[in-house]
Amino acid sequence: MTAEQLANQLKNSIAQDTSAESAIQAFFDACLITVQTESDYLLFQSGTYAFGGADEYSFSLTRQVDAPEGEYFQITLNITFAPENGNSKFNTLFPIDNNQRGLKKFIKKVQSSKEYAYVLNNKYKSIYVTFEET
Repeated sequence: MTAEQLANQLKNSIAQDTSAESAIQAFFDACLITVQTESDYLLFQSGTYAFGGADEYSFSLTRQVDAPEGEYFQITLNITFAPENGNSKFNTLFPIDNNQRGLKKFIKKVQSSKEYAYVLNNKYKSIYVTFEET
């Protein structure tokens, strides 16, 4: 499967009314699907950012694989929230190789985080998947 096909499959499995827990599980499941590439990385990132001018808290899970000419494809699950005291202290950046051991550590890191608990227990503003070349 190509990275773009995987991104489209993940996009099609997540609608605006999908629960955060189901969307995160769909991302974890997508990490098990083989993409023909030399390098395969995972990134857990969260924080309050001003994308498009307005601050919002973003919980993001990214799978990054090789693209042509030394670039990378990134498939990212984004779950956003209005900024508030409950999420303003979160600022996480956790990268790891996507292999059997790395994926287990990644899932454990995400699921044991305060950010994950916040995401499961609060109403999100938006949920979406992006596919981009960096």
